[in-house]
Amino acid sequence: MSRLDLGNLADPEESAWYCINEGPMDPGLLGTQYDPTAGPGETRTETLRVGLRGSPLQLRAIIRRLEQLVGLVRLKSEQGLGHAIYLRAYPPESANPVYTCLLQAELRTLPGALAYEEGGAMAVDLVITRLNWFASAEQPLTLVNSAGSGYSASLLNLDDSLAAGNDNYFYVDTSTLQSDLPAPLRLQITNNSSAALGQLFVGAFHERASTEKPALVLEGEAAPEAVLVSAAGASNGAFGRFNVSGGNWQAFASWELDYTELAVLGGRLFLPLLRFQTPISAESVRFRAVLSPADASPSLPVFQTPIADAHSGVGFLALSPLRLPFGGLSPRYAPAALKLSLQAFIPAAGTHTLEIDDLLLLPQDNFAWFDAPAGIAVGARLMDDSFARESYTVVDGQQLRAHKRVGAWFELPAGARSWFYCFQVDANGAALPSAAIGVRAWCRSRRQIL
Repeated sequence: MSRLDLGNLADPEESAWYCINEGPMDPGLLGTQYDPTAGPGETRTETLRVGLRGSPLQLRAIIRRLEQLVGLVRLKSEQGLGHAIYLRAYPPESANPVYTCLLQAELRTLPGALAYEEGGAMAVDLVITRLNWFASAEQPLTLVNSAGSGYSASLLNLDDSLAAGNDNYFYVDTSTLQSDLPAPLRLQITNNSSAALGQLFVGAFHERASTEKPALVLEGEAAPEAVLVSAAGASNGAFGRFNVSGGNWQAFASWELDYTELAVLGGRLFLPLLRFQTPISAESVRFRAVLSPADASPSLPVFQTPIADAHSGVGFLALSPLRLPFGGLSPRYAPAALKLSLQAFIPAAGTHTLEIDDLLLLPQDNFAWFDAPAGIAVGARLMDDSFARESYTVVDGQQLRAHKRVGAWFELPAGARSWFYCFQVDANGAALPSAAIGVRAWCRSRRQIL
C-alpha cells in the first residue's frame, strides 16, 4: 500500500493530515499494513495494522495521536460534533489522492503488546468502519442550457423558447467522467430573485441512450380545452383559462403525449407541479391527474393519482408522482400515445374559473425538496453536498442551517447526460416565472476498488 493519511477536509493545511504510511511519519512509526476490501453494502469494516519501533516516549506519542483521531471519529458519529475524519490513500495509477469517510474507529493492541513495547517495538490495530467507496478531489462541472455553457448557469422559473436563457434546467454531460460509481454532486444555488426563496424542488433525469431534451413542461394554453390568454409574465407568454362546474369531478385540461415523447421519458417517475396563473379563488379545490389511452373514446383511465387538495390563495400545487408511460416500457414495442388529464372537484355550486400557467413534470431519478420556512434570503447560497452529506445555507460568508431537506443525495452516473430541473417557490407561496437562481456544481469521481 502506498501513502496513507488520516485527517479532515476542513483544514486546508497539508500538515493537518497525519501520515501513517510512506510519507512524513512521526519518529517511531514504521508504516501501516492495509488491504482494502470491496463488497456489497453501504459500509466496510477493516483493520489497519500500524507498526511501531522507537523509544517509549515516541511510541506513547504515536498511540496518543491515534487515540485522538479515534475520539474525533466517535465525537462526529455519536454526537454530530466536529469534522468528519477521512482516510486518504493514493491509488497506484495516480498521483492524486482519494478519500473515504470513517464512521467508526477503535484502537486495539495485540496479545503480548506490553512486552514488545518494553523492547521498543509493537503493533496496534486501527479497526475502522468506513463508507464503501473512495472519492477523488472535487472538480468543477460545466453546466449547459439554452443560454450557453460554463461553470455557472442562470435559471428562471420557466422553460420556454421565447428567449435564450428562459430555462428552469441545466444539464451535465458525463461521457468523459472517469468514475467507476455514480459521482456525488455538490450544488451551490444562489437566490438571485428580489424575494426570499421559501421552497426549492430539484429533480434529475439521467439519460444514457439519448441526448434529446425531454419535454417536461406542459403549457396551460396548449390544452385543447383552454381559452388562450396572452400575458407577458406567464410561461411562454400565455396561460390557459378553464371553466369548471362545481359539485362533481370534471376533466378540465388535457395534453397528448405521443410515442416519441414517451420513449424519451422511458417509464420514469415524475412529480407533477401545477402552477396557477392566478391563485385559487374557490375555498377548496381537489385535483388529480389521470392517464388514459389517447385514442380511447370516451377516455378510459389506466391510472389516476391520489387526490391533492388546494386551498384559496395557493399559487401552485404538487400532485402525487406518476410514471410515464405508466407501467414502464418493453424494448419490443413503441409506447402507445397517452392522454394526461387534470380533473378537479370544487364543492361549491356554480361555474368556477381556473387559470393554469403550466404543468411541470419534475423528474425523480434523483430528487430533493428544500423547505425553508424563514426563507433563503436574497443573495444567500444554498449548499448541498452529497459527498459530505450536508445541506446548509451561507449568508454573508456565514453558515446557517435553517431549511429541511427531503430526498436522496444527488449523484452523476458516468456515461450519461444528466438534466436537472428546478422549481422555485417564494416565501409567500408564489411560484413566479421570473424567480431566478444561479447554480454552480462540482463532483468527485468515485470507486469501490482502490
